[in-house]
This record gives sequence, structure tokens and C-alpha cells, in this order.
Amino acid sequence: MPVDHVIADEWGNLLLCRCDSCEAKRHIEELQKREEMRLEAEMRRLDEQEL
Repeated sequence: MPVDHVIADEWGNLLLCRCDSCEAKRHIEELQKREEMRLEAEMRRLDEQEL
């Protein structure tokens, strides 16, 4: 069954994505992983600024 969900591209534009639920789950996991990596990089950058 198709699921509509919103995803953001690399420039922060919001896009409506229609795909089956396993695709949606994969998209969401990928976006979460990308966000975690972005946050980790930001934390490292802040740590380096403190030194």
C-alpha cells in the first residue's frame, strides 16, 4: 500500500514522496542516519572550537 511522506533533499527542500511502506521505512532510516551524522559532525566541530 503506498504511503505518502515528506522527505527533504540535500538542499533542505521538502518533497512529497509516495512509495510503498518498506520504501518509506528505508527512506526514513536513511534520513535519520544522515541527520545523526550531521549532528555528530556538528558536535565534533564545536568540540574543536573549544580547544
